[in-house]
Amino acid sequence: METPTPDSLKRLLGRYARASLSTDVRRLSLDDRRTLATLAKCGPLIDNIYWKQRSETGEAIRNNLVKLQGVHSKELQRFLDLNFGPWDNLNHDEPFVGSERRPLGGSFYPRDLSRDEFLHYLASENNKVKVEFPDR
Repeated sequence: METPTPDSLKRLLGRYARASLSTDVRRLSLDDRRTLATLAKCGPLIDNIYWKQRSETGEAIRNNLVKLQGVHSKELQRFLDLNFGPWDNLNHDEPFVGSERRPLGGSFYPRDLSRDEFLHYLASENNKVKVEFPDR
């Protein structure tokens, strides 16, 4: 598996800053605090969905890195986590693990679906969904 050198990886990670976010929730209502707690629990679930949409191979690469020891594998795992896959978000999705280019639709759309086919589908009658809203 082709990966960045330790020096290159250090430079890539240096483009990111760690940040802690906190707030005083005491001013929120009890319902708002419960909602906020529920949303916080949803974060990892949404991350898992996004991993699958972004890359077919990203999770497998990550799982293999978890088994490895050493600073380089931990830093590579962190960079993979930051990008949700093997493509560098801050460098036009250039691959940093392997050499495969990111498909235009990630894993969200079939790899062989062209932009024209997608736009044709959007314009077709097959895509029309009837949405009804209840009267309030």
